[in-house]
Amino acid sequence: MQGTEQGKSGSGRQFQFVRCIGTGGFGEVYLAEMSTSSGFTKMVAVKLLKDSVENNPNVAQRMRDEARLLGMLRHRTIVRADDLISLSGRIAVIMEYVPGCNLTAAMDPGRNPEVFPPKVVLSIIQNVANALDVAYHRPSPVTGEPLEVLHRDIKPGNIRLTPDGEVKVLDFGIARSENIDREAHTTEYQLGSLNYMAPELLSGGVASPASDVYSLGVTFYECIARDRFGWAGECDDLHTGKLTKRLADLEMGPSGEHAEEVLTLLREMMGFDPETRPQPAEVVKRARALSDSLPGDTIEDWAKVSISALKDSEVAGEGESGDLTGKVLFEEVSTASFHPQAVGMFHEEATLAVPGADKLPEPSRGLRGRWIEALILFLLLGAAGFVYFSQDSLRAPSAYDKGRALSAKPPTVAAEVPPSAEPVVSVAEDKAGKVAAAQEEKKKEEEEEEEEPKDPVRVRFASVPMGMPVFVDGRPAGSTPLAMMLTPGKHKLVLKDGSKSVKKTIKVKATGKNFWKYVQADGKIR
Repeated sequence: MQGTEQGKSGSGRQFQFVRCIGTGGFGEVYLAEMSTSSGFTKMVAVKLLKDSVENNPNVAQRMRDEARLLGMLRHRTIVRADDLISLSGRIAVIMEYVPGCNLTAAMDPGRNPEVFPPKVVLSIIQNVANALDVAYHRPSPVTGEPLEVLHRDIKPGNIRLTPDGEVKVLDFGIARSENIDREAHTTEYQLGSLNYMAPELLSGGVASPASDVYSLGVTFYECIARDRFGWAGECDDLHTGKLTKRLADLEMGPSGEHAEEVLTLLREMMGFDPETRPQPAEVVKRARALSDSLPGDTIEDWAKVSISALKDSEVAGEGESGDLTGKVLFEEVSTASFHPQAVGMFHEEATLAVPGADKLPEPSRGLRGRWIEALILFLLLGAAGFVYFSQDSLRAPSAYDKGRALSAKPPTVAAEVPPSAEPVVSVAEDKAGKVAAAQEEKKKEEEEEEEEPKDPVRVRFASVPMGMPVFVDGRPAGSTPLAMMLTPGKHKLVLKDGSKSVKKTIKVKATGKNFWKYVQADGKIR
């Protein structure tokens, strides 16, 4: 058969790749037929690292961690990982194949114009909350202690619906557990998807079951609204105001007499303060009670028709690493997650890193580092200035040069007084006045900066188009859009637009708006 590797037949399992069914930031997922030497066959999902990240040790570690973690989390609402192997030198996670479509497709009005029944929505929320509760409280088969797994990337694209009405939570690639030994350890970045990230995570706080509940709340909102909610608000007042307005605009007629109870649960799940959000177990209990009370088809009856139709409209992609469709690869060494491709108005934003993951940066250490960088920058600018003004001396004097030369020493000849009522100021006096004014302005700025508290505050950066690499004070901060913590004061911002670097000195305020945006068409950071 074309694509079959020679010299491997008869040894171990073989995988015939049918098509690419999903692609994410780091991995590609293929539907494949697994067969053994005894003649046993089974359809599986095979997740492979992309060629572009194959040599990144941290990404490979995360993929292995995910397989081990999923091996411990055996539950009907969590996608199952069966094995971690090597195929043609590439790490591969063998997972159960989950037919159907992701929640992104089911709630997209462009792909599913039918009404999304509230009873079904609440069943989905109940099942996902149950998965979160199980992941956090399931005892370790080794130690007996709770695994305390946090998903950290709950969103519609990571929730799978089957034609039988099953709900599966996918993609535990960035999940975290304090009680599982992991190869990958990330302390500098908060991983997740910005539109679904809890307010405390955007400001550098610590992930918790409450942050997963917030992400599920945003998903809950989008199922009802059939539209995006967007980023969390920057503070309690802004977030609560935005949430109140959005909830007031929701069409709750299909929920009938239970509309207010549904809104109350949604409001609490998306609350700004993580302490006020219900725990996953409480969400399970309340969502189940509401689902049982609402009229309409069960999720099983609804899925037989709706999901069966949607699964045929899913887009099969072609892997970045070359199309493996039709090829057969043999297992080399035996020892998770599904990334369905989203389309239309609900195109999924990629999981990304936001600086400030586990704790706020230490102001004293950060300031010391910035002083060193500032000194180096000052010396470099001084050297550049010396070269520039040395070249200046070779040019013919301009009007500006003549004016500067006049100001170097006072004139020895009395100037003719023009017929004007305005007092005459010499060039030297004018220059001295401007210097004094500049010094006074600088002194005021320094005094203001000294008065500002040095506790880090959250700032945001965006760009059109998105995905521009950002450097702050010489350090890589991630790609736009992003939020990070900076101390009040001046910072050097650099955005990389292809081969071009766009620079700007920003002043971070202790209070008020701290947001900068780069528009490629303008070529400026505003």
